[in-house]
Amino acid sequence: MTRRILRAALVAFILVILITATRFATLAAEPELPTPLLLSVPDPPAPFTGSDQRIHLVYELWITNFSSGDAILQTVEVLGEGAVLRKLDAAEIARRLQPAGQRESVSVLPKSTQAMLFIHLDLTANASVPRQISHRVTAHFAAAPPSHRELTEAEQPRSILAPFSRLGRHSSESITLQPIPVATLPGTRAPLCP
Repeated sequence: MTRRILRAALVAFILVILITATRFATLAAEPELPTPLLLSVPDPPAPFTGSDQRIHLVYELWITNFSSGDAILQTVEVLGEGAVLRKLDAAEIARRLQPAGQRESVSVLPKSTQAMLFIHLDLTANASVPRQISHRVTAHFAAAPPSHRELTEAEQPRSILAPFSRLGRHSSESITLQPIPVATLPGTRAPLCP
């Protein structure tokens, strides 16, 4: 009886080792994909009509360089319903990217830092405002292995805060967008927000 128990325990032990080895072999065969950039929109944009009668979405895209080396952001695409609404190139990114706690814009996102990219979408007056937006960022990482130096990160689509309503009535699906009164200084023609 003792031999039977020992034999069963040995068979169970061998099965556990075979299953574990198979699982590790499967994991080793899957390519490792780094995630050096984390993308986040902490406050979703709310569309509004500007004095130019165009629709605007203004918001911040937070980008965290989670890698151990500097990241050079090459392009940032703003996607709405799968279509590219705006594409920022490296020069435009360099004018709009500010590391957390700093006022100066940068072209390189240092390792282990977070920065905000100021985004302004300008749509025609009769454009359809997307219900969701997402972002696709292409960057160069000099410190990464050669096969991972050029990477593109994409985030999941995010709902826009308030779907645009031309009716100006509040419902369960839209928010009232009332015009903001505009003041003008005496002797000037430039409108000022109160």
